[in-house]
Amino acid sequence: MAEKMEATLDIRIIHAIATLLAEYTILISSQESQSKQEGKKAKSSKGKSSSEMKYNELMDIWIPKTRENYPKCYCLNTSEEAELYGGLVRVKMIRSNNSRLFGAATEGIRAKELLVMMQSFGVPVQSMT
Repeated sequence: MAEKMEATLDIRIIHAIATLLAEYTILISSQESQSKQEGKKAKSSKGKSSSEMKYNELMDIWIPKTRENYPKCYCLNTSEEAELYGGLVRVKMIRSNNSRLFGAATEGIRAKELLVMMQSFGVPVQSMT
């Protein structure tokens, strides 16, 4: 078990990280679909670039595979637990085709709220599972 770590960060930094993770996922999926259309072979998982390895490290930190390892966010003035990912960041995470990002974005959202988000902002076909 990894030791618990703490840091004081502005919430905008966390939102920027989540947005970059979502955008990178969208970029990779569009490159893969483009290479499939052109008839090129997709890169094997053994031949991962350093950017892909760093992406996976960031995913493991901010969107871990197990729910109990998720980072927590607290308000500095009240010490109450706060929502880690806000509305527009959630939309970007939902629009990516990464199931871990989608799961983190939809955590705690009622189906009715999720439906309104999808109707308002749309969800690309490649993001749907």
